[in-house]
Amino acid sequence: MRTLPSFTTTRTLRLLAAPLVVAAGVAVAPAVTTADGETPITCGTVVTADVRLRADLVDCAGAGLVIGAPGITVDLAGHVIDGTGSATGIDNSAGHDDIRITRGTIRDFQFGIHLFETSGARVDRLTVESNIIGAIIERSTATELDRVTATSSDGMGIEITFSEGITVRRSTVAANGLYGIFDIASIGSRYERNTITGNAGSGLALWQSDQVVVERNHAAGNDTHGIDLTGVASAVVERNEAIANGEHGIFIDQPGTTVVRNRAIANQGIGIAAPAGTIDGGRNTATGNLGGDCTSVACR
Repeated sequence: MRTLPSFTTTRTLRLLAAPLVVAAGVAVAPAVTTADGETPITCGTVVTADVRLRADLVDCAGAGLVIGAPGITVDLAGHVIDGTGSATGIDNSAGHDDIRITRGTIRDFQFGIHLFETSGARVDRLTVESNIIGAIIERSTATELDRVTATSSDGMGIEITFSEGITVRRSTVAANGLYGIFDIASIGSRYERNTITGNAGSGLALWQSDQVVVERNHAAGNDTHGIDLTGVASAVVERNEAIANGEHGIFIDQPGTTVVRNRAIANQGIGIAAPAGTIDGGRNTATGNLGGDCTSVACR
């Protein structure tokens, strides 16, 4: 496994996410111009029409596939795109809109997927595993990750930065070397029905974001907080469960978040650690947390 610096500094996180690393020096094959399934697809192909893989792409030294046009679907059809520890598995750093990536596995790249300044993208039924960062979404809008499995990356499973209207739902994010999901400086993000377990930092970490909805997630066995809202001005945290995390189950450091019907059990810190000014929506429960059960909200 590649050795990374400590995850304790924002500078480290931003260096890991620098898009210039992805774009620099990547040689690509001629563009695909048809969707007939006959045009050869190889490592580095620039995809300009809908494509469905017929075989794995193995040991890609540069990019796996590069998105070259808006409105296209890349269907891995159960196949694997495999790298050598650098570049990007599926690279949309050119910012094409309304793309879809579906049904397969991307592994052993610096970034499994990179979406940059895109709108309307959808990623579903996809596994990103053993990358440095599984999926990174930057400066994008109205993008959805559904039934994504992001595991065993050296850094974050999923990273979202400076974006608006991003949804991550029904996904599994586990055993990553930094945070499971890390969202910084975004607006209107939604996290629904995800399973976030066994990550080396917080399971779901939202920093300096706003108008966030965190609903029905299961965050368990993460090394720091299960759910971490740091510097978040407005959020709804509802019907989540945080179990056996290494620090707090749910951590909130700013007033104004609504906390309702969450459950926190057997965390090493406080079950629900919230400041004065938190909006208590009621029916929160907590038990067996070593640091105490709840602050600033009533727990049964």
